[in-house]
This record gives sequence, C-alpha cells and structure tokens, in this order.
Amino acid sequence: MTAELLAASDAGRARIAIGRASDFFGAGVTESSLGTRVFGNALAGKRADFLGDPDLPHSYSYVPDIAAGLATLGTDERAVGQVWHLPGPETVTTRALLDIVAHEVNHPVPIRSVPQIALTALGLANPPMRALAGLASVFAHTLLPAPPTPQSPSEPAPPPQPPPTPQPVTTRARLALVPPEVNPPGASRRVPKFALHALGLVNPMMRALA
Repeated sequence: MTAELLAASDAGRARIAIGRASDFFGAGVTESSLGTRVFGNALAGKRADFLGDPDLPHSYSYVPDIAAGLATLGTDERAVGQVWHLPGPETVTTRALLDIVAHEVNHPVPIRSVPQIALTALGLANPPMRALAGLASVFAHTLLPAPPTPQSPSEPAPPPQPPPTPQPVTTRARLALVPPEVNPPGASRRVPKFALHALGLVNPMMRALA
C-alpha cells in the first residue's frame, strides 16, 4: 500500500504524507498489546497478560502523540510525498513500563506471558486475539524506533514534530481512562473449553482443568 500511495503522489494524483508509529496505546485502545488486559488488569490487582518477552526493549507510541504527529504532517508542505517515523517516548522494556504502572496503582503488577498456541486457540472465537496472534513474532524480538532518515542538501528539512509525552504521564493518563466496570476486583471470566485444551499443551495444571 505504501508503494501505491507514493506512486500516486509522484504522479500528482494524490497529496499524501505517511506517518508510522510503534505499538500504540491510549484512549479507546482496548485490544492492543497494552490494552485492557494490561491496564485494566493492573487496576483490578490481576496479572498483566502480555505477548512475547517482557525483558526485551520495545517501543510504544501514545495515541495523542500519534495524533499530534499526524496533524503536523497533514499541515506541513515539507511532509508531502514522504514516509515519516513519528517520535515516541523513550524505549524501555515492557517490564520497566509495567513497573511504572505498578508505581501508579501502588501495588506490584505481575506479568503473565501468553503462549502463541493459546493465542491461536483464543483467536478462533475472538477476532482481536486472532490479530494479536498474527503479531506475536514482533514481541519476540527487540523493537526499536527507526533512526532518522538522513537528509540531502537538496531535500527540505523535516517538519518539526511535537515532543513525545514522557512514559509516566502516558501510563497515568491511560489508567485514568479504564472504566470502573472493566475487570472489577473479584470478577471472573469463563475460559472456553478449546482454550483450556490449548493451554494444557504447555501447562500441566491447565491440562488437568481441561
């Protein structure tokens, strides 16, 4: 799609600027890797469900920062016809990010890494989980922000981007947006039978429950 859009821009059929961000979180984002299963669970005193290795550095983008960056690209002539990597907060491990969340909720937030086979099974009945299962490999490797693209003297200077929001501020704001009815303490969820069987392939206790 990127190639098609850039070709249309070069041919004068469209005026476009492409902004790219890392995994995102923020208002209205409930099914991302940092969605309700992280922030909602943290507020409810539960384990945060996470994909992949929480000790690898991973970049996350805050939705208001993405919006501000796209607004800049959409109103600056220097952005037309190019691909831009939107700025984000400092890159840390997911465990370090959850330490910030734990500080905000004033209690430890343990992490439960969800195995790929369980995601695949849950995705049979849950489209958002199916999409996450397809992205699981991304969380098994370090994800760092793209380096700035060198500019030649003949190219215009890149449009100035607003500074990203610091991680403690983003996590505090996201926690404030969790509805009180989401994952209330003591609430239970029924795990589908096929999901128990899938989890049982890697967990003897879950095999017994299945």
